Amino acid sequence: MKVFRSDRARDDAFREADRLTADFRVNHVKLTGAEVAAAEPALVGGLAGGLRWSDPWSIRDPYSLVRAYVALFEKLGGTVMSGDAATVEAMLSAKGWRVATPEGPVEATDVVVALGPWADTVTRKLGYRFPLAVKRGYHMHYRPKDGAVLNNWVLDTERGYFLAPMQRGIRLTTGAEFARRDAPKTPVQLERAEKVARDFFPLGERVDLEPWMGSRPCTPDMMPVIGKAPQHDGLWFAFGHAHHGLTLGPITAGCSRDDDRRQAGDRSGAVSAGAVSGVRGLSGASASGVAPPLSLSLPLQGEGRRRTGLSKSEFRFGETWRSSENFPFIVPSPWRGRDRERGPRPILKSGARRNPPQASSCPPFTSRLCPVT
Repeated sequence: MKVFRSDRARDDAFREADRLTADFRVNHVKLTGAEVAAAEPALVGGLAGGLRWSDPWSIRDPYSLVRAYVALFEKLGGTVMSGDAATVEAMLSAKGWRVATPEGPVEATDVVVALGPWADTVTRKLGYRFPLAVKRGYHMHYRPKDGAVLNNWVLDTERGYFLAPMQRGIRLTTGAEFARRDAPKTPVQLERAEKVARDFFPLGERVDLEPWMGSRPCTPDMMPVIGKAPQHDGLWFAFGHAHHGLTLGPITAGCSRDDDRRQAGDRSGAVSAGAVSGVRGLSGASASGVAPPLSLSLPLQGEGRRRTGLSKSEFRFGETWRSSENFPFIVPSPWRGRDRERGPRPILKSGARRNPPQASSCPPFTSRLCPVT
């Protein structure tokens, strides 16, 4: 839920919400100041209004959700292993891929690169150069003071921070920090946001020993890279989801599966497990007898990551790119503008090519992009 301190910010947001509902059929509810106070009595008084996106769901414990995904994967016959993604290599003696693990090398016909901001660990050595940068963010959990309750995820729109009721406590998140992926933490935004937030909601003491920091993998137009690698058989890409990895993870797995079946004549089971976010290496049994896929992704850490995509931004990565619009709690749209006769018009990355449209169950925002090499 967005809340507004001024009438101008409220009215601008209401107009934008009407446009998004008309263009993308996402539903919202406009709230008066009194309705915001009734929904969130612990917030500071005198707010001008609020805006609630009514379709999306929220998660109080992303880490537990990802663990449940892994448990389901194992129940379906998959195996979870740890390994070094940097060691992945194409096998010379047979068709397929190999990666080193403490238990020995693991081999598979297909490999899915789902390493988020660390995707270049694998892609660069294989000859692919993606315009992939990171937007870093911080959060901290707090105990509420005097029994205060926060019922909704709340964005203090004009101050640029977010409060979320999580299993661990009230989570305060920051805006985006543009820095190198592996640069030391600089939680300046968190310190400043905390001072403002304490006057907005009664936050108590900190729960975490130090701020959490995450790096969101972003492409110039905020669209993920999904699909088969053009220069290698059995190599699949699934990264660059920015703030929406948790939302788009299952969808990405389904798109990769559909792509594989279409290109291989429905080679059932080849990528049936997809890329389960949260583990370094995955392999599983295949119903068709084909060697199962290997999914290279990340180890489980902490409570996981919340990705919302709340604002427009620019960043320099070789040159300055302007991102397409991000919508709060909605997957980023690849469309800018709409032609009422021919439908939405796609945005193409500079130097990239969109594959010809093909029959697929994938929604349009997961359109495939050939990598810049």
